[in-house]
Order: sequence, then C-alpha cells, then structure tokens
Amino acid sequence: ERCINTYGSYRCIRDTSCPVGHQVNPLTKACEDIDECTRGVHTCESDQECVNTAGSFGCTCGAGYRRDSQGNCEDINECSYGNICPYNGVCENTPGSYKCNCNAGTEQKGSSCVDIDECKDRNRCEHSCVNVVGSYECTCRPGYKLNPDKRTCSDIDECQSYSLRGRVCGGACINTPGSYMCTCPNGWRTLGGGRSCQDIDECAEGTYRCTAPESICFNTRGSYKCPQVTCPPGFVRTPMGSRRNSVRCKRTSFTCQRGDVECLTAPISLSYNFLSFPSNIKIPTDLFAMSGPLTSQKQFAWDLKVIDARPLKSGVMAVNRGYFDLKVENSAQAVVSLNYRIQGPQDVELELTMQITDLRSRYTGTAVSKIFLYVTGDSVV
Repeated sequence: ERCINTYGSYRCIRDTSCPVGHQVNPLTKACEDIDECTRGVHTCESDQECVNTAGSFGCTCGAGYRRDSQGNCEDINECSYGNICPYNGVCENTPGSYKCNCNAGTEQKGSSCVDIDECKDRNRCEHSCVNVVGSYECTCRPGYKLNPDKRTCSDIDECQSYSLRGRVCGGACINTPGSYMCTCPNGWRTLGGGRSCQDIDECAEGTYRCTAPESICFNTRGSYKCPQVTCPPGFVRTPMGSRRNSVRCKRTSFTCQRGDVECLTAPISLSYNFLSFPSNIKIPTDLFAMSGPLTSQKQFAWDLKVIDARPLKSGVMAVNRGYFDLKVENSAQAVVSLNYRIQGPQDVELELTMQITDLRSRYTGTAVSKIFLYVTGDSVV
C-alpha cells in the first residue's frame, strides 16, 4: 500500500505497480522478480548463457569460452597454455574444453598415460619379446635372424653367410637349426671344436696296411700310399729317414765285368722321393733339389722327364712336362719347380737325371732321382 496525505488526514491506497523486471504475485499481491532466463524472454545469443538477476538478466559465455572484442563468445584453446597433459600424451582442443590423447603404446589411467606391456601377448613374437616404453621389440635366439615382418625369425645359414669371410670349416660345413657343424672327411680328425681338420698320419700311427712286397708307407693328405721300391740288381735299399719321404738304392759295387752292359750303364746313385701337396699350392714353388760335387774337374748335364701322370678322378687333366721347370742354379745343382697348379687327385712320377762327366778320365756316370708326386684335392684346409 501507499500513503497519500489529505487535508487534515491521510489515506492508504493499494499500489499495484512494480519496478522494472518485477511483477505482482496474484496470491500475495507482492512484487516478485521476473526470471527472463526461464521464460525465454532474454536477448542472449545462442552461444551465450542467460543468468537471471534482480529485475533483469545477464549474458555470459559458458565454460571453456570467453568474450572477444565484439562481445561474442569464442572457444578457449587450453592446449596453448603449456604442458597440461602428461609427458607421453598429446593435447587436443575441443569446443569448450580439451582432451589428452596418450601416445601409441600407452593408455590412460586416471590423469596419467602408462606404458602398455605388449609382451603379455605371448603370440606377439615368435621367439622373445622385449618391452620398451611405448612399444616392444622382437628378438631371436642365437643362430636366427629377424624377418622383415619384425616378428618372426628364420635360421641363419652360417655355411653360406660366413663364406665371404673365408672358409667356415676346415672340412665340410653342415647347417643346423640355429647353428652349424663341421665335419672332416675320412683320413682327418677334427681340431679346434671341429672347425679345423688335421691329417691322420697312418704311417706314424701304425694304422696303415701295405701288403705288397718291398712296399713302404708314405702319408698323404687324408690317406696314405704304398709305393713299391724295388732296387735293381747290384743295389741295396737303405732304411728310410725320419721324414719317411725318401729311399735310396745304394750300389753295392762299382766294378763291372767286361761286356756287362747293365752294370756299366747302371746309375751310380738311385733314389726314390715322395711328395704330397694339395691342388691349391702356392705357385710357383720349388719341389725338389739335387746336387753333385762342386768341382772344376766334373761337368754336369741335367734332364727332367714326366714318366707317368695318372688322374684318380674323371675330369682331372693329366699334367705334362710344361707344368715343371728345371732350374740349373750352378753347374752342379738343379731345382725342379712347379709352374702351374696340378688338378687333384692325381699321381705323377718324374725322373730327374744328373749326368756327370769326369774331364780327366772322360768317365761318364749318372745319378737318378725318381720323384713321386701325390696331389690331393683342396677340399680340406
């Protein structure tokens, strides 16, 4: 009610008008605030929020927004404020907010990004799995290599892979799953954990079998030979030396009956010499040397012949005289050298003759050295 003064008195009248933004409550007849927001009579933009006030209302921006210079609401880019996400996460701005995306190989737990242990999946790697932050690595057991798919493993063929660095084994290399093994052929024994082969000297160890009369045992690479040394009449065989590579037939007498051509033409010295080497021997190389007494009263003439060349395998080329060189270093000494490699296996017999002439008596004699070469293949080192 409102009081109005009158002459000599006053009177009370009911006031039905309310301030702006208010209205009379029909029940209480009192003024009450009008909520423009709930009634939808406000003038806020669609991206703004209406906030009721006493007798009026206000327009504000929602969470994650702010007013620009024109009074419009614009999104706040929270990601521009710095490291608001874990170190192993990436901030992504969203309308009115943001979210943290964990890096690959991590997952969100609470407000943190934690590593995912991919190795818990036993089928992820064929052999072994190594967990690393944000990822994993597959590894293979020794003797295997990781395939391009980075998950499965394949065997390393050491016999093939390491062949460029030289021979893996002295003999044969056999690849096995995850490893390899070396084997030696017959006549060889393994050394150094099987990676090298040592020739078995059957002659020295007494395991040979030479049954022919007058045969001797001569060791070769991976085997042995039983050459027969038969001295001609008038000669006697001397014992082999410690190296077991030479036998000499010593003449028992130098006195001959008149007309005994065999005695007169017999050599004054006869020796049997044995050598064994592989096909891949270093070339050129000296094989054998022979010398006579160095004196001005004697004259020497030398001759080298290939008596026999016997390949022991089909496809092996037999040697000829051109394979060898006879170097006379002084008149009383000659050296037989090898010019070209000999294919093996092959047995070769050479004969080196030294003719000696006494310049005073004009007597001429000969000394003969038979040289037996046992050439083996180069499959073993």
